[in-house]
Amino acid sequence: IWPGVHPLDNPDPWPARVALMSAVLFTAAGIAALFSSRVPEAVASLVAWTFLAILGVALSATLPGAAYALIWPVLVFAVAGWGLRLAGLRHAVHLASLVGFVLIAVFWVAHFIAFDAVIGFNASGLKLVAAFPLALALINLFQPLKGRTMVLGASGLVMLAGAGVAAQTPGFSWDHPRPMNFVYYDDQDTGKPRWLIVETPADEAFLKAEGFSTSDETFRMLGVFEAHGRFKPATAAPLPAPSLTIDAVTQGNGVSMAAVTLQAARAGFVMGLAVPSGSGIRSIRVEGQLAVGPERLSGPDGTTVRIFGVGNKPVKLEVEFDGAKPSAVVVFERSALPDLPETGQLLASRPHNANQVHSGDGSLVFRKIDLKSLTPTSASGPQGP
Repeated sequence: IWPGVHPLDNPDPWPARVALMSAVLFTAAGIAALFSSRVPEAVASLVAWTFLAILGVALSATLPGAAYALIWPVLVFAVAGWGLRLAGLRHAVHLASLVGFVLIAVFWVAHFIAFDAVIGFNASGLKLVAAFPLALALINLFQPLKGRTMVLGASGLVMLAGAGVAAQTPGFSWDHPRPMNFVYYDDQDTGKPRWLIVETPADEAFLKAEGFSTSDETFRMLGVFEAHGRFKPATAAPLPAPSLTIDAVTQGNGVSMAAVTLQAARAGFVMGLAVPSGSGIRSIRVEGQLAVGPERLSGPDGTTVRIFGVGNKPVKLEVEFDGAKPSAVVVFERSALPDLPETGQLLASRPHNANQVHSGDGSLVFRKIDLKSLTPTSASGPQGP
């Protein structure tokens, strides 16, 4: 199960899960013990189930697909309560609470466990939100229970033991590895290539041993997007940036339309253009199809047009821009790592409990180009075949 691809990224999640479930029992038993002598059992049950009903109605309006997990238990509690009351049973409310609790447990324990798939193991504490209805129903059962003090002590001990074991459990293993991509990050406008790791959580011991920065650095990915990562200097490799050739330019009403050809330099698996915020670029078409329009290009964070899997095939683009505003774009290409001695050394040093994720290891080569500086007979880089 790869981290980042699927969020169940801890090799041994059960000690922490047991600790969280014990925390639910501990909280419910503690509240029941606190209010048992102050609030009558029937009143506490009715207040709790009324509150769950209100939550169910609110959930029906905001998240209808999940409302069943509250509406059905409340409905069953109400029907069972009336039925048992009409049958003349003394503890009708308590028995109805027991029936409702069974249904809540069926729904919410499953949600509690499956919530990992939504928020990831590192945010498991938020699963207590899913356990709230379960805890509320448990309070009603614990209130008349004479052994609730024993439940309180036992759940507290299990909670502490589970948390202690979970704290000592390694967060990553060979079959649940830490995400770690090595990127040869080559900003050709600076002439200073660097090795980059952006995945988190970082393996601080490995980064220190390999000479990466000891804390996250804030930088502009592709010179456009704010990002955070760890760097270390890299040996310069002869990796050219993709070329951008102007084929024709037409102008009218203060707007220019440039027909350009984008050509990969190393047959990378993805290349494209990055457009910074505040640019005069109005639209970009790829092979006649609109790839990005004014809505995205006018946003505060910039945007990219990414083209996958074309190899060395030249790609025809049409770029519309306002000549009175900045018209710079960044051409980039993601390809294989450079053939350097340090590349092999770095790959061999990757810890056994770490592996590539998403696009994996690779070279990211890019440079900035001002469209207004190019003419139909000039290019930004190596010519295509």
